[in-house]
Amino acid sequence: MLPSATAPGAPRRNWRGDRVMRLAAFMTLLLLGVSLYSPIHSFLKLAPLSLLQFFTALCIAAVSVLWYEPVKAVRNRKYKET
Repeated sequence: MLPSATAPGAPRRNWRGDRVMRLAAFMTLLLLGVSLYSPIHSFLKLAPLSLLQFFTALCIAAVSVLWYEPVKAVRNRKYKET
């Protein structure tokens, strides 16, 4: 949800200082909470995850995002050398 990849050499912005990103993060968490902990959850047929399901989803999410970190490191190293 929070963009971290920027063009090499571009100034990095802190997402905490960006009002739009803070609003998007807040609204995402708020709507997730409303959908899980209100009568809407029965209409949407939502159920809580087991601990194993939660950690499986967490690992899949981490791998799907963190694989790009070495790519960025190599790209940044090449950009700094030129």
